[in-house]
Amino acid sequence: MPEIRSIDDIIEAVEGADPATRQRLVTALLPLDISIEEDDETLTFEQRTSRSFRILSRLVATQAGNIEALNTTIEAQGRQLRDEISAQGKEFREELSAQGKRFREELSAQGKEFREELSAQGKELREELSVQSKNIEALTKSIAAQSKNINSLNDRFTTELRAQSSYRGNYAQSAAEADDAQVAALFARRHGLDPNWIKTRRLSRTELDEWKSRHVEVLRPLSLRRDNALVSFTSPDLIAEVRYIRAPSDSPPAYYIAMEASYTVEQSDYDRAIDNARIIGAASGAVVYSVVAGVLISDELDEGVRDKIHEDVDQFLESGEPDAAYWHRLDSADLKPPELSG
Repeated sequence: MPEIRSIDDIIEAVEGADPATRQRLVTALLPLDISIEEDDETLTFEQRTSRSFRILSRLVATQAGNIEALNTTIEAQGRQLRDEISAQGKEFREELSAQGKRFREELSAQGKEFREELSAQGKELREELSVQSKNIEALTKSIAAQSKNINSLNDRFTTELRAQSSYRGNYAQSAAEADDAQVAALFARRHGLDPNWIKTRRLSRTELDEWKSRHVEVLRPLSLRRDNALVSFTSPDLIAEVRYIRAPSDSPPAYYIAMEASYTVEQSDYDRAIDNARIIGAASGAVVYSVVAGVLISDELDEGVRDKIHEDVDQFLESGEPDAAYWHRLDSADLKPPELSG
């Protein structure tokens, strides 16, 4: 139904309504007119109009009263609703404020407990670190003392090792010198001599110096393994001449042996024996046998050099290599000092 604002609106609404609606409106409007008899066929047009006007006026008044009452009800309900919303909002704000206060208090309490716990743990940690620092300081001092002792022990061990190495070298040289005739006898038959009837003589440093001075022109262009080979030539472990036992003293030796001795045969022992043999051979024109004497051969020796060192005398003689050397193996018992032997 359209909005009713005037009598014309009411009339228009009644006239435009469908029959059923119009009948309901008439039924509603009739009780409003209590001064008109039910039989209204005798009413004049003016009476009917007046009657309708009164009905419409009452209807409008009733509608206005209803609207006013409705507005009053709406305003009352609005005020009540606003009051309820305001009350609920106030309660909500108060509850929220109370909860916020409790949360802040709880958070503050927990923060205080956390800070106290953290402070306590920090104190314990600092105390523990202090103790650990003292322990570390004591341990550092102990390690320093032990390191000093170890260094001292290492120095003594190194000194002792060097001394033992020197002793072993000296004993190896003495043992090799004692075996010079035995070594020389290995090559006697190759020169037509009976091993039982040969003699050896070690060349002195003076004799070797004289050899150098007499054969300068021969030795100067000689190719040697070491730069200082001619310097060390005059102080070898052993250079000996070998001859028949009844040969005249002025007759040339049958051959020579150039021997270097160490407990463990190293590269330097091999190089010295080869160089000395080359020098003797160039100066005398005789056959010279290179010999290295020792208990062991170093594991660090070059493989190519190791292949040129023969423990079997026949392999040594048959090799035909100019840089071949014979290994005279010494027994470790041979290196004991005399007072410990037997």
